[in-house]
Amino acid sequence: KDYTKELYTKQFSLYLDNILKRVELQQDAYSKEENIPKALFEILAQQKQELLKFKNAHGSIVVPDLF
Repeated sequence: KDYTKELYTKQFSLYLDNILKRVELQQDAYSKEENIPKALFEILAQQKQELLKFKNAHGSIVVPDLF
């Protein structure tokens, strides 16, 4: 079976909008819980900030060829 470049690109691209939504979902879900370490929220905020910088530099979809 052939594995096309198009399929490879589709499967291994980074869809940054989706990743950002997952980070936001985690922030929202954990904010409703008690006794969650502040460090978790700091890490999630840092991840979100770095993802946004990466998105601004490379666009919403980052293809494997970029690396």
